[in-house]
Amino acid sequence: MNVGEIDFGKNAYFEVTNKATLGYNRYRGFVGPTSDGDSALLVMANAEANSGGYIRYANNLIVSCSNHFKSSPGNGKTVELDGAVMCEDNKANISINSSACNPGYNVKKAPTNIYYTYEIYYSGLYLMEDMWPAYGDYDMNDVVCKLEVTASSEDSSLVEGTVLPLKKATVNATFEATGADNKIGVGLQFSKIPASYVYSGDIESMQDSAVVMFTTNIAKTFGGENYYNVRAASRSTDNYVTITKELSFNQGFTAEAFTKSALNFFITVNAPSSGLRREVHLKGFSTTTLGETNLRKIYASLDSWVDLVELNDSDMYVSKYNLPWGICLPTDVDFYWPNETTRITTVYSTFADWANSGGLLYTDWYEHYSGN
Repeated sequence: MNVGEIDFGKNAYFEVTNKATLGYNRYRGFVGPTSDGDSALLVMANAEANSGGYIRYANNLIVSCSNHFKSSPGNGKTVELDGAVMCEDNKANISINSSACNPGYNVKKAPTNIYYTYEIYYSGLYLMEDMWPAYGDYDMNDVVCKLEVTASSEDSSLVEGTVLPLKKATVNATFEATGADNKIGVGLQFSKIPASYVYSGDIESMQDSAVVMFTTNIAKTFGGENYYNVRAASRSTDNYVTITKELSFNQGFTAEAFTKSALNFFITVNAPSSGLRREVHLKGFSTTTLGETNLRKIYASLDSWVDLVELNDSDMYVSKYNLPWGICLPTDVDFYWPNETTRITTVYSTFADWANSGGLLYTDWYEHYSGN
């Protein structure tokens, strides 16, 4: 460019991708906008001048060039900064949005809102004995199931940590073992969630609270096997079977509805096609709406050889010695459930003491395995 002038408007962006050869441009040159707050950008990869060359950069103009000739009386070259500033290539402190005539420079992205959802998680390893109200072999391996419940919000918040109503639940039941001749079903009751509040999901009918049945015959879940992973020679984690249930609620619930005390895990034993059924629950839990509570009828349904147990006066799911027919353990415990027909009180020598104390003593009983 020689004896020339290029005027820049507000947010103008001009780029010379190859070498710029500059002649004599005193009083002219590259001229930026003059208003306060306005600026423009000139980017050059390489700027050279002939002997006697003179370039003027004026007003609110940023010149970005890492290889620009220098002013030197010895070679007669002059760079005049008349209000403009110079910087190295790609280091101009300016942001110019793209348009139809320029690709934009250092475009600042609009801030993206981060939306937080709310989620809670519960897990427990459940072991059940099906012969209630008799001890049977009391091996506590008739159903071994890892239960995982994840409840989440549908809404979101811009504030991290906001507690939101929980309107969805995903339930995973991973069956690890079974050992029983009886026909055993497995279910979970959400004790604090009325069945009428479930608008999407597979729940059992005729129940007051929401109940999901994972299976009505666990042997079929294991391909028709009544004894699965309960013998030392055939145990394998490859044999586990996971069943997933998804529920959505027409009202949000608090975390309290998805805690251990509100999740009523149970099994059914030889359930009839209609009418009330025999259910086995953990200590402190009650039957579902469809569970039989008349012990006389339950006793009458059992085989004559069954040695009945005197139950606790205040809880029919523990014996008078506080021995339960269902237990729940932390899922991070490497627990070895008893082999078939081996009593849990034999395999874990402090189990009975723990139960007799109401759970106050020997709370680590499951860590003291004495062998099958």
